[in-house]
Amino acid sequence: MQMTEHNVGRADRQREVFEGALEALRAADEQRGAAQTLLSLGRLELELDNLDAAETRYQEALDLFRTLGELRGQAQALSALGIIWASSGRAAEALDAYELAYNLYGQEDDAAGQAQVLNNAGLLYVSAGQHEQAATAFETAIAKLRELDERHGEGRTLGNLGYARAQQGDVESARDLWRRAMAKLTPGTPEHQQVRSWLEGGAD
Repeated sequence: MQMTEHNVGRADRQREVFEGALEALRAADEQRGAAQTLLSLGRLELELDNLDAAETRYQEALDLFRTLGELRGQAQALSALGIIWASSGRAAEALDAYELAYNLYGQEDDAAGQAQVLNNAGLLYVSAGQHEQAATAFETAIAKLRELDERHGEGRTLGNLGYARAQQGDVESARDLWRRAMAKLTPGTPEHQQVRSWLEGGAD
């Protein structure tokens, strides 16, 4: 990620605020608040592409959520760790994290969380050339999002499924999926712009 000097300064200030809050929460033995703050710190570092720092914070959050028995917090941390490990070439670890997160979200009846994990896993399968596994993940996510009437999420996932089909060489199916995605995505969002660029120029 290209960061301007202004944005780097703002991120540094955010980190200072989060770290100050974390210190205070730990001193007060507010473990749940500390775990949530660790998630925020991990998210900030991930946005800055500081993968090692992000992994450390998310792992700390995961350990604390496990101590607390907080299933949704564990799922959030594992899903984020999966993204980091996928970005670092640790595909097997990422898929294990996604599976754990998916099951934890299921215990919380959080279909939206499960759909997000399936999208992440699907994209990892695409990058590994495992297109049928990717399609299965995306199709399962689409079914969950449709039940929730989550149009934008469904559109994003239709776009991802189209991308998987395009990588298989099935351009006709890909373009049909992208047109369906465009009808559901919110105009002007990054997802809408991405699918439009695929329709106009393909998904090489």
